[in-house]
Amino acid sequence: MKRGWAEWPRGHDKRRRHTGWVSGLTTTGNPGRNERRRSYDRSRTTRDALIATAERLFAERGLDAVSLREIAAAAGSHNTGAAQYHFGDKERLLEAIFEHRATVLNARRSVLLAQATSQATSQATIQATVEAIVRPLAELVGHGQYVSFLARLQADHARDHRIRRPESGTDATFRQARDILRQALPTLPEAVFRRRFNLAMRMAIAALADYERVHATEAQPDAAAHCATDPTGRDPGGPPSGEELHDLVTDLCDLVTDLAEAMSGMLAAPSSRTTTRTVRSGESRPPAAGTPRADCQSGEDGKPCSAPPGQLPDRP
Repeated sequence: MKRGWAEWPRGHDKRRRHTGWVSGLTTTGNPGRNERRRSYDRSRTTRDALIATAERLFAERGLDAVSLREIAAAAGSHNTGAAQYHFGDKERLLEAIFEHRATVLNARRSVLLAQATSQATSQATIQATVEAIVRPLAELVGHGQYVSFLARLQADHARDHRIRRPESGTDATFRQARDILRQALPTLPEAVFRRRFNLAMRMAIAALADYERVHATEAQPDAAAHCATDPTGRDPGGPPSGEELHDLVTDLCDLVTDLAEAMSGMLAAPSSRTTTRTVRSGESRPPAAGTPRADCQSGEDGKPCSAPPGQLPDRP
């Protein structure tokens, strides 16, 4: 006997809706779930476009010269409040740029650091570790303007300090590389190492950013990757397409090598602080008149050295 609708067991209509039963036809999937998935994909696409646009505009114009509304408009969003909706404020957007790049940078740097720690000598470890810091950044040339963005950020010391929070983990391998260098230079005073490391990184980022601004528009995607495994700047898999591209790749690889050598020398150079403090304590005689003094170009406190020849300045 055919049952009426009221005679079906309680909850039967829910089971039919769950399986997609409609008027005797069967549908696959969940329309609501599919729509949520499409909405998520659209949101993710918009978010990625905002990050890429913000990176470019910050690199070109500076961090304070670009508003969230300008970023949304330049990203093609019809909603000028899209950047604020996705990130809240500019500080969070800056963090998002770091997070967006962190996966590739940390993965690449981890491989290079593993090679660096397996070196036979301390000097080789220093050279390889410095290269592990610089090379992944160089390989991003032609993939946006991240290095130029970093150069803008490092000029804003207070904001740079806030964005690079250790707990975020976005620059975990960068901090690991710094620790390796510190262990490889045990005789260098901590304050001296910190100053030299900061100076070396600023030099590297400024040099790469300058290259990026001049040549990034000419370079093709993945061009920088040609020098990833060959420090001489030649593509191990064969010549790149076109003489101009080959010159760009070679030039960039040479820049990475030069930076690694310069930064390694800067970090590993003997410190004049030990000699200076020994003389101050009276353990040895001061240098003779006319002898060049390495620390008298400027005082450690930033003041010019005004001591007469043959005498060291009296500093606390």
